[in-house]
Amino acid sequence: MSTPYKNTIVGMTQRYLPNYDPRLIAAQIQQESAWKTDARSPVGAQGLMQIMPDTWAEEASQLGLINANPDEPTTNIQVGCAYMAQMLNGWTAPRPPLDRICLALASYNAGFGHLLKAQKLAGNANDYASIIAALPRVTGTHATETRTYVKRILKFYNEFVIYGW
Repeated sequence: MSTPYKNTIVGMTQRYLPNYDPRLIAAQIQQESAWKTDARSPVGAQGLMQIMPDTWAEEASQLGLINANPDEPTTNIQVGCAYMAQMLNGWTAPRPPLDRICLALASYNAGFGHLLKAQKLAGNANDYASIIAALPRVTGTHATETRTYVKRILKFYNEFVIYGW
């Protein structure tokens, strides 16, 4: 299975997310934008990895990317991978690797703070299933979007694995 920007995805994943499978980033891009570099969400998320404007400004600044364009694929993937690294590194307690990945993906979609609130409501549970089950008490109906988001990325990831990305 061929995807655009494969070399960029592999390079940025190695740079910002060591030991993270680049096919997960490709699956996330498939879910976020269906590979449309100029994608815009109704709430303002931009580019391949659908990064919100405030997140873009903060991350791009931290990376020294002054006046960076979110529609530029390489830069968008770079900023998205750096942000995803923050989401992944936020979940430091010992847990199964897949739970950590799912929590990071859910955090990317719903916001890290919302997932932390859900974790508290779940009695400080450590597993993805318990935390995601408590998310509706934090984000209301948007929790369904987050749950579906994670499931779809895992589905796309499995397709990339099966079809040889």
